[in-house]
Amino acid sequence: MRLAPPAPFLPQVWHGRPIVGIQVCHSGANPAADLAAVRALGDPIVDLVGPKPYVALQSMLNVMEPKWLHRYWKTWFLPGLSSEFLDAFRSSALKVTSPLSQSVLFHLAGALNDREGDDGAVGNRDARYIGGFAGTWPPGAPADPHGPGPETGGSGPGRSPPAGPTSTSCWPRTTPAGPPPPTAPTTSASKP
Repeated sequence: MRLAPPAPFLPQVWHGRPIVGIQVCHSGANPAADLAAVRALGDPIVDLVGPKPYVALQSMLNVMEPKWLHRYWKTWFLPGLSSEFLDAFRSSALKVTSPLSQSVLFHLAGALNDREGDDGAVGNRDARYIGGFAGTWPPGAPADPHGPGPETGGSGPGRSPPAGPTSTSCWPRTTPAGPPPPTAPTTSASKP
């Protein structure tokens, strides 16, 4: 969940308005059947789902993560998504103050949840989701209200940690303030 960025692939009428985006990756034999549940959610503002090279998938959000921004991340490892958590998450996400900020939920599965053998360096094997908030603001702007607070999950959605260990990061980047220099135009092969 975030305020729609002024991205060229989004209709201008949506720029700056609250939106929900779903990023999916399918690596199986029958994408139509496996993605049917996602497609059944309704008609999206824009549908960018389609075959992509691995590098294009991994870099498709890079333009929204320039190095010159300040960020405050707060995340939780979650065993499930209760109605109470989702209500608090949505309420906190809608309090966003910066079009650069976002609220995220990642689904975890597969080998991460496999408990056989030694856990090694990987913890939180009970987690099925990661939920969090990323307050983001440009250099020179005050951290408040974008830093630790309800809109960035400073103490968790609804002001109480939902479950599991948390991770917090707050840092200004060390690169010079201001947007990066222009780069070569995007080719159709590298568009999301």
